[in-house]
Amino acid sequence: MPSTVRDELAEVYQEAIALTDKQAEAIANEDWDLLNSLLMKRDRCIARAEALLHDHGTPTNREEIRALLTTLTQKDEANQSVFQKRMAELRQELGSLSHRSDALVSYYDSMRDVPTSSFFDHDQ
Repeated sequence: MPSTVRDELAEVYQEAIALTDKQAEAIANEDWDLLNSLLMKRDRCIARAEALLHDHGTPTNREEIRALLTTLTQKDEANQSVFQKRMAELRQELGSLSHRSDALVSYYDSMRDVPTSSFFDHDQ
């Protein structure tokens, strides 16, 4: 693999790591639109890296690439863990809201069956 391609491969993985760091920030800020955008950009980086590997074979800087991939994987797993935890919390909140809504609907339904108050001298 030529050194320029080897360097480009390392740069692509470094870019993917930087995007993964930004994903962590987006998750922390609950900016789901930004997270989605960053995921798409990172997917393009990974596709570019795969194309470089496909076109040029095994890189000569395998240890550097292995270290970059290890870092990328670790950061990705950390992001995924935080994201899944937040999604579970959101599901729980939605479930709680659903139970409250059901209780309100039941309350209002039960109020429909209560006769309206009337005074005996109302019509007089």
